[in-house]
Amino acid sequence: MEQNKKEKLFSAKYLVMFFITALVTAGITLLLVNIFEKKQEATLYPSVFKPVGDEETDPKVWGENFPFEYDTYKKTETNEGQTFYGGSDNYQKLDKYPNLKILFSGNPFSKDYREERGHYWAITDVKETERINDKTPNTCITCKSSSVAVDIKKMGPENFYKAMFKDVGAHYDKSIGCLDCHDPKTMALRISRPAFIEAMERRGIDVTKASRQEMRSYVCGQCHVEYYFKGDGKYLTFPWDKGLQIDSIEAYYDEVNFNDWTHETTGSPMLKMQHPEFETWSTGIHAKSGVS
Repeated sequence: MEQNKKEKLFSAKYLVMFFITALVTAGITLLLVNIFEKKQEATLYPSVFKPVGDEETDPKVWGENFPFEYDTYKKTETNEGQTFYGGSDNYQKLDKYPNLKILFSGNPFSKDYREERGHYWAITDVKETERINDKTPNTCITCKSSSVAVDIKKMGPENFYKAMFKDVGAHYDKSIGCLDCHDPKTMALRISRPAFIEAMERRGIDVTKASRQEMRSYVCGQCHVEYYFKGDGKYLTFPWDKGLQIDSIEAYYDEVNFNDWTHETTGSPMLKMQHPEFETWSTGIHAKSGVS
């Protein structure tokens, strides 16, 4: 009797182990199949039913071929309110945090400093900010509209940057969109902002040889970066020559003797880091792990 119990218990253990092994094997198999399918999909030309023009800046037109992607873009129009990390409510930070007026004394951000919103609102927000005036260089519009990808190619970077915002960028009506990061013929990811290409070249990196995975980060790195306007021509430049770490960027600025403004109260030369998300990503665990 005792022997039968042991045999049944022994059989039950093996049965459980068998099912667990089968489930794990099935899970791994499904994962490998999914990875294989995704890799196959990546090699296929996107299904484009309606050709997109080389200068098409309207995301809605692109959305006729890619409705899901267009729907996700449209979601950036929705105000989801404020969050600890900012949110999508375009509130005035100077009202909520009055100390910023002192910190940015003498800088345009002491006049208007609103919470940034999604891509849908980029062109609207730059037109409405009180930081813009008749002397504002066109460089300020570089990452606010898909029309930049068109005009910077026609005019050339140097002429585009040194033009006045009131003469060029102020007349744009389309925000950041599909054209900024996708080739309208092949739909492949692409870099449309010269400053990124130039900065990478100075670091010895040829972006034309980037993998598809690298391009997923590079297209974001066109705009989500620290930058400054170089010289009288206000040439858009990324300060990456010495590296992407904050200390390296500061060392670069020290070497070229650049500061964003002189503090009105203290008289100190000041730097205002813009939005160095690409730099932060590049020096973190995600970049080291190849995760975009």
